[in-house]
Amino acid sequence: MKPFPGTLQRSKKGYHPYVLNKEQKAWLRETYPVTENRLVAKAMGASWPSTYRLVKQLKLRKSKEGLKTIYERQRHQHSRMNRQARLSLLGGTQPEQCTNIRLKPYTKRQTHCRHRAVKLYGYIVYDGHYLRDNDPERYCIYYDSDTQRSKRFEDTCAKYGLTVKAYEPDEDAHDDIQNKQL
Repeated sequence: MKPFPGTLQRSKKGYHPYVLNKEQKAWLRETYPVTENRLVAKAMGASWPSTYRLVKQLKLRKSKEGLKTIYERQRHQHSRMNRQARLSLLGGTQPEQCTNIRLKPYTKRQTHCRHRAVKLYGYIVYDGHYLRDNDPERYCIYYDSDTQRSKRFEDTCAKYGLTVKAYEPDEDAHDDIQNKQL
């Protein structure tokens, strides 16, 4: 991208909007259709709303080739951010951005089994959002005395990588709950 010619000048009318000369208009006509909006505004030294007003005055639109390159650049940047977030999760730290990244998301079959376990049979399932990706509890389904167990359903869960275990409440957690209630 060529540098913006000169600097933006404000008109003396009303609220002092920016006014472009011929060179600057030619630069904007050439650059805007193939460049991201934030980069155009940064090169001009103006905010995006001011740049948007100038673009609308000139009736400019993005070209198909420009949109294709912009989307490709954004896709590459997003995949790089996801890769960095996954690496920080593996290192044991919470990522700064992309907080919804999972290393091993549930498969469609596992999600279906987990849903049926709760809705049809009354199994106990921990919410996957609160468990770390490497936590073995993530792929467990528990039963207690109130659960309507099904051998066939448990075999199906095992087939898709889920384990079915007896629910044993943690006594320390129970004591903490009682202390909080007092």
